[in-house]
Amino acid sequence: MTEALRPWKAEETTDLNGDNRKITVTGEVSTAYANEKPVLTEVPPPTGIDPTTLILELTIDSKGVGPALVGVAPAKFTKPVSFEQYKHVIIRRDGSENINIEVQLILSKATS
Repeated sequence: MTEALRPWKAEETTDLNGDNRKITVTGEVSTAYANEKPVLTEVPPPTGIDPTTLILELTIDSKGVGPALVGVAPAKFTKPVSFEQYKHVIIRRDGSENINIEVQLILSKATS
C-alpha cells in the first residue's frame, strides 16, 4: 500500500522574463517495493467542477519485479498554464479525493 508522506505543494512559476508559465505539483509517497514509482496524471474535471481546479490521479507504476523495500519516492507533475489558470489542485487515489492543495504563485523562478 502506498501512502502520502510529506506535504504536497503546487506552484505556478515563470522564467525570469515572465515567460514559460507552468504549474508544478510535487510530493512524496511511501512505497513498499523498490520497483514502485508514483505517477500523477491529469483527469478531465467532471461537469460542474470549478475550471480553476486541476484534478490529478496518483497511481503507482511497477515495472518488473522488485524486492520488498519500504522507501520514499518523489511524484511530480508539470504542465504549461496561463496566468492563474488553476487556483487549487486535487490529488485523487483510487477515484476518491485525498489531497486538496492551494496553488502558490511564484512571480519568477529560474527554470532548469
